[in-house]
Amino acid sequence: RYIKQNISIKSSKIIDNQIKRGRVVGKPAPNFTLQDHDKNYVDLKKSIKVSSAMLVFYPENFSPVCPKQLWDYRDSIDAFLESGVPIFGVSKNDSYNHSHFAEEYDFLFTLLSDPSSKVARDSAAHQF
Repeated sequence: RYIKQNISIKSSKIIDNQIKRGRVVGKPAPNFTLQDHDKNYVDLKKSIKVSSAMLVFYPENFSPVCPKQLWDYRDSIDAFLESGVPIFGVSKNDSYNHSHFAEEYDFLFTLLSDPSSKVARDSAAHQF
């Protein structure tokens, strides 16, 4: 399971619903280091405190659809925080663009820059 057993039923349902929306569930993510929206480097394996993380791959910041998709995760952030499952949004945009995107839409999760889409390809999420 992606979540701890001791979280509330409501949080569990919210997280399960969000996970079902993803394309790849339960597949181990490749380890990677990418720059975040604050220009820090994030190593996935060192960043997660439990065995699971939510990786949300999307094509581009400020597109007509992507902000709306990420709003669901933003609006469900408490359930993810309660469960200890960090959320990482991953796209090809650079950290400068991510910084403005996160600020404009009040995203409280980490946005990572994957300019070559290598992590997306390695995660079998590269469909865009």
